[in-house]
Amino acid sequence: TSNWELNYAAYFSAATTISQLQSGRATGMRAGLFLPKQQLEIGGSYQRFLQDTHLNVGGGYLWWVPMNLPVQIRSEFADSPQGHGYWIESAFRFSRQNAISSFRSRIQPVFRIQQFFRGSMVGGTLPTLNTNAADFGLNVLLPQDIRLSSSYSRQFTSVENVNVWNVALTYRFMLPLAAGQK
Repeated sequence: TSNWELNYAAYFSAATTISQLQSGRATGMRAGLFLPKQQLEIGGSYQRFLQDTHLNVGGGYLWWVPMNLPVQIRSEFADSPQGHGYWIESAFRFSRQNAISSFRSRIQPVFRIQQFFRGSMVGGTLPTLNTNAADFGLNVLLPQDIRLSSSYSRQFTSVENVNVWNVALTYRFMLPLAAGQK
């Protein structure tokens, strides 16, 4: 409707024994509610691992673009037997318009804080210790859905504190679902 939009997805992942293509059996879903007048989206997800150790993983997110401010606020949290954590991020736009008309409108500074608290289950790809991090990044929006991102992070744990640098180039493409419709 013009007042709200519901988006959702469900999936099932089958296991494979092909060494170049790793996969495990899992099922899950996600759903989100977008309120266009408030520029607010809230949602959640659930995943059940069905292979080896059976696990439940849940999470939620909140994204908000205040109407009269050139800022985006995004956050997520997740919970599993391996641990739970969250991140909160703010991204500033020098131009409120979505059009990329000048160099200034292409630059987007980003700041993020995140925490992870290790759970009772050992293993997986999550950090092995409780971890705190503060990130500062810069997105450069290039023409035709290309984005160059770079970030610096300081990660704090009880064993050591480290610097983390990231650089990424992202291309977004979209395909129409049905020919001839707009």
